[in-house]
Order: sequence, then structure tokens, then C-alpha cells
Amino acid sequence: MPQTRAVPNWVITDFYEDEELGTLRAGKEAGCFLVRRQSGDRWCLLVRKDYRRRSDREVKSPIAADERGVRRDSYQHSVVILDARSRRAAAKRTAYGKEVIEAIWAGREFGFLRRLWEAGASVPYPVQETDHGFLMQYVGTLGSAAPRLADVRLDADQAQEVFDKLVDELRLLVREGVVHGDFSAYNVLLQHGRPWIIDMPQAVELDVHPNGPELLRRDVESLCAYFSRRGVDCDAEVLTSDLLGR
Repeated sequence: MPQTRAVPNWVITDFYEDEELGTLRAGKEAGCFLVRRQSGDRWCLLVRKDYRRRSDREVKSPIAADERGVRRDSYQHSVVILDARSRRAAAKRTAYGKEVIEAIWAGREFGFLRRLWEAGASVPYPVQETDHGFLMQYVGTLGSAAPRLADVRLDADQAQEVFDKLVDELRLLVREGVVHGDFSAYNVLLQHGRPWIIDMPQAVELDVHPNGPELLRRDVESLCAYFSRRGVDCDAEVLTSDLLGR
């Protein structure tokens, strides 16, 4: 049975026990793990996203250059309050400084998810922060997690329907002054025809970040490139101008 948009209230307010059931996705920067939360005879499935501390990572490969640029830029234009030691470490990119920056990414992603969920966006509900990340709503069924859009085959009618829904999501993000920063078919889950937007550590404020409009343009170009190959008539330049003309 699919989960609804919200999670049960008891997941946040009642005494509970969490049991990790397995890995949903493992990456160099973060991993997502399936968690069963139980309180008495009630239970539900959640996802725990952990940002790995550099000292704990098994994979030592560097971040891709384009990802490194986006994340560094996102950090530099974040509004954060750090003590003097943390500021110096972050500026010098020491091992400790990199962990400070990664903690900022985790907190920012949780904050953006909460803000967008409250605005009505199709994002997983952010349940609570943890030491190394946060817990959020699981999107899927009891049998399997919802697939990424990149892994789904759509006919022309389905592609048009999903595209229209994602444009509506982009309009909502822009209305809230948020740019995803990596809006691709790999960062969208599809469940029963409904797209869910995920993975937002690189999200930025549209009107605060100096490259906000350009990052939005890149998101739109990525969206249109994917759906154009599936028969959807879309113009990235026109759509970007429409969104920025809000």
C-alpha cells in the first residue's frame, strides 16, 4: 500500500523504536537507509539519509568537478553562524572544515525540504534531524521503493502528464524562491504517476544566490532535454523566461 503525502502524527510525537532494514542507496557523499519505526502495534517505513564524515568514508574518489563547484558555491552563499574555529577550518578546507561544510549541507537540505513540504510541494516529509543527516518520509510501497524517473519507461501521453506535473512543481519552487540546483530524472521519484522531488543538498535561494537564475535555467534545460527525447514539445528558454517572469 502506498504512503500518503504526510506521515502519521505518532511518528513524531510518541515513543518509538527504529530498526534499520537495509540500504536504499549508497554514495560517496551520503547514503540512504530504510528504517522501520515502531510504536506499540503501529509502525511505518522511513528513510534515513546520512552524510558521511570524511574520516568514515570507504570510497576515496573525489567529487566530480561540476558537483564540487555547485556545492562550494552553495556553501559560500549560505546564511550560517559558525564559531571562529569552524569558520577558519571551513575557509581552509581542512578535514574538520569539510565536515563542518557537510553538516551545513545536511541542515540546509532538511530546512529546504520542510519549507517546500509546508508550501505543498511533492517532496518527502522531513521527519527529524539526526547527528549526521535526517529522517524523512519513505516514498514507495511495502514491496519496493518508488523508482527514479530515469529508470521508468513512459509512453508519449504519460511523459506529457509527468512533464506538466513537474513544471507545476518548478512553479511552486520558484514561488517559494528556491532553486533545486540538480533537477534531473535521477532526482525525481515516480509513484503511481506522481513525481516526487528528492536530493536537495545543493538547493539555493533564487533571489539571494548570485547564480540563482542561471541555476534555474540549467534545471529547466535538464528537464526539457529529458522530456524532449520522449516526445514532449517543450522550449527551455521560453519556460525559463515564464518562470522568471513570476
